[in-house]
Amino acid sequence: MATIKGSNFEGVRSLRLVPIPSGETSQDAVNYELELWKHDGGVILNRIYSVENWQSRHTAIWLIARAFIESSKLMHLKTPIDLWNSGHGDHAYFYKGSDWLRIVLWGIEKQDKICVEFFIQERSDSDIMRRFFLQTSSLESVQFGTDLEQEIISVSPRWWSEHKGQ
Repeated sequence: MATIKGSNFEGVRSLRLVPIPSGETSQDAVNYELELWKHDGGVILNRIYSVENWQSRHTAIWLIARAFIESSKLMHLKTPIDLWNSGHGDHAYFYKGSDWLRIVLWGIEKQDKICVEFFIQERSDSDIMRRFFLQTSSLESVQFGTDLEQEIISVSPRWWSEHKGQ
């Protein structure tokens, strides 16, 4: 299961994102379970989200997985923009999103950390997104992306056969 664990100012948090197999081998998965919890107090959010009516089905979530796989490259990237007038460029940020999940990634080289901001849709009938932040190791970030990518491919072979190599 694709799970990322990290910390924020409130303690240790984890997020799990798993495609749910359809139950029929001829059908690709169309739903994902997203669970967010704190290690000292239980579940914060647990919802099922769908990609069923999306034109490209799993592509947006797969691209999120790929962003995590590539996230360690953000460690050394700076922009020429210097908002703080510090003489150093600001961190390079990477954004990827879908209808119900959006992420922003950036690296902190001195700490060997990847920072992740998750924006998660709270209700299916709403555009309101809940923000969740964590810092994690670059290794943890890459592993989360790798696990998610493999899970998407394993439960959606038809989608993968149509989209690999694009």
